[in-house]
Amino acid sequence: MVNPKSKNMPLYGILGFLLIILVNVTLWLNIILDLNIEVFTHCYFPFIWAGFILFVDGLVYKFRGKSLMKNNIKDFISLFLVSFLIWTLFEIIVNCIQVWNFIEIDGFSFWGYFIISSLVFSFVLPSIFEVTDLINALTGFKFKIKKFNFTRFFLYLTIFAGLILFLLPIFYSKLTFPLIWISLFLIFDPINYMNDNPSIIRGISKGDWQIAVSLLVAGIIVGFFWEFWNFWSYPKWSNSIPFFDFYRLFEIDLFGYSLYFFFSWELFSMYHFIRNIGKSYLPRITNSTKSLIGKK
Repeated sequence: MVNPKSKNMPLYGILGFLLIILVNVTLWLNIILDLNIEVFTHCYFPFIWAGFILFVDGLVYKFRGKSLMKNNIKDFISLFLVSFLIWTLFEIIVNCIQVWNFIEIDGFSFWGYFIISSLVFSFVLPSIFEVTDLINALTGFKFKIKKFNFTRFFLYLTIFAGLILFLLPIFYSKLTFPLIWISLFLIFDPINYMNDNPSIIRGISKGDWQIAVSLLVAGIIVGFFWEFWNFWSYPKWSNSIPFFDFYRLFEIDLFGYSLYFFFSWELFSMYHFIRNIGKSYLPRITNSTKSLIGKK
């Protein structure tokens, strides 16, 4: 719930809000006045996401009294690095099956595109975690139901199912490619659970769906803003999903938004898996939502 000892909005949160306004104003002036100043569109996406993360973290601190950036700056920065690694993996997978990802990069050199896309991809994981934190800070959301007992056999079976779902798009990409957005969760989350690391399965086993549901909601919120701001940016990522390429909203069809729900689960699971491997370099983060990226 909202901390009764709410803090003032930190300066960086106010600057983040102003940055969002400034970036949008410059973009629209560029469009309305037909200025054709490329830097406004080339820098639009990374700058607006930077402003968004600063603003949301500021809101979390205001309503909770603590936040990732305010209380764990080193760990906060590590999220950007891991986000880049995870999103690069997804880009490789999507490009290998060549189903639905199209990128407009005319006018960019290889290194120019690499720098811009690296910045943009690094914002995904921090955005998901920050919005999840904000949801819990504002709503005090709790969702508890009956506890589940997950046996070792069930966990291994889940991992095996995840491997099958991950491999299917390689052979039947047009029919099974959406499975990519759930398969890695099925692989990594049980591994996290068995290694005594934070996992969604752990919360469900205790009858606590708070993180699971909050992540789903955060996924679709961040997904909407991603597609909306991507529509006005350059380079631009455009998606065309076989059999579902109708009723488009911005650069993606409506079905594509459903993939953002479980994508947030995958990010959560992959982050903790990577953190466990590199735990000497990625400290165990504790923040206002401790079970999100810190203590179990």
